[in-house]
Amino acid sequence: SVQRGRGGAVSLSPVDGAEVGSAAGDRPLADAGWLDARRATQWIWFAAVGVVIMALGSIYSSYVDPESFGKILKPPDYMAFWTASVVLLEDGAPMAYDWHATHAIMLEILGVDDIGGMLPWVYPPHALPFVAPLGLTHPVLAGVIWVTVQIAVFLWACWKVLPHRLAVVGAFMTAPVLVTLVTGQAGLYWAICLVLAIEYRRRAPVWAGLALGFATMKPHLFVPLPLAFLGEGTVKALIWATVFMALLVVLSIAVGGIAVWQAFFDKVALTAAVHTHAEADYKLTASMFSTLLSWGIPVSTAGLVHGLLALPCFVALMLCWGSLGTQRLGIGQVPEDIKAAMLCFALFAIGPRTMIYEMALLYVGILYQLRFSLKHGFYAGEKVLLLVLAIANVLSFVKVPGVFPIMAYVLVVALFFGRVLPALRRMPGAAMPA
Repeated sequence: SVQRGRGGAVSLSPVDGAEVGSAAGDRPLADAGWLDARRATQWIWFAAVGVVIMALGSIYSSYVDPESFGKILKPPDYMAFWTASVVLLEDGAPMAYDWHATHAIMLEILGVDDIGGMLPWVYPPHALPFVAPLGLTHPVLAGVIWVTVQIAVFLWACWKVLPHRLAVVGAFMTAPVLVTLVTGQAGLYWAICLVLAIEYRRRAPVWAGLALGFATMKPHLFVPLPLAFLGEGTVKALIWATVFMALLVVLSIAVGGIAVWQAFFDKVALTAAVHTHAEADYKLTASMFSTLLSWGIPVSTAGLVHGLLALPCFVALMLCWGSLGTQRLGIGQVPEDIKAAMLCFALFAIGPRTMIYEMALLYVGILYQLRFSLKHGFYAGEKVLLLVLAIANVLSFVKVPGVFPIMAYVLVVALFFGRVLPALRRMPGAAMPA
């Protein structure tokens, strides 16, 4: 296995030239020398310079009025969460979906006349208990806690996947983390839930189910997830996920009555209309659907193109996780880390409304793929591909139109032909890498 030192850290340097693992085709750990600390640190510092410059520019444009330096005009997206909590605690859960009420509170707290057209709370009602504690304290203090805890737990999740300092340092400099610092979004929480669900789905299905239950708060990303788990036969985690989601739904109804769900569904159509409006702001979007909309493509055409591109990603995911009967047909099984990587890549590629801060899924998927390749060797071109795309994830503040979904498609296709297809072709009785 990958060598682990004190504290569980992974050693990426050669260890006496020994072969790693017992499966056929494993390569010496020396093949991981391209990721030694010195070389990787050089790449990371190079990327960090660009990230810092772009982050400072983004912070300036997000928080500061160019005509009156130092006056805060646009609150972070976190303010939608904090405001929803305040309205929930003071006026009841249904009022969290009253856009006029939430806007009024934002304007009062910020002391401004305009908030830049930001949308307020649009998540399902069973997500309200998750943000309810925010309104119990000052928005600045609550915001610091919200962002700090989210980033810290995400870095821990990255360490959980690949316990090495470079994985954590690289994660801290990715665009999703920097966007979280700037806007206070919640995309990292979803990536954390996914890692917990993957890691604990067998040995601790209760914890995996709890993570999956919280993951339902972003339904546009969640839908393929239970299908993959069902194909694998990980039923216990799904049962517990259903239990926890039901408890959250019951809690939301107990707090706000059935009216809170009526208020939510009343706003769904309006939210969709705002997101697909010709003048909508797509600067943080990362899906092909939103990218095409930003280019002025009609909604129907954009949806069709996105669907045609998402379909093969969905099929690859289902094949990888056995959801299309690969196990019953006696086809070879896919290694665990490759399944995890494919799940991360495909969920991002399939989602119609993915954002830059949800690119954390791509980074986590790259870590899973690295964990496998450091143990069993890289296929031709895999080193360069992963390095380039990992750095692209860090530098994605450049926001080149169309690049984000293409990154996801490339990762899905490369992983499928480089890892999944050879594994499926392997005879069921043959040794399978862990």
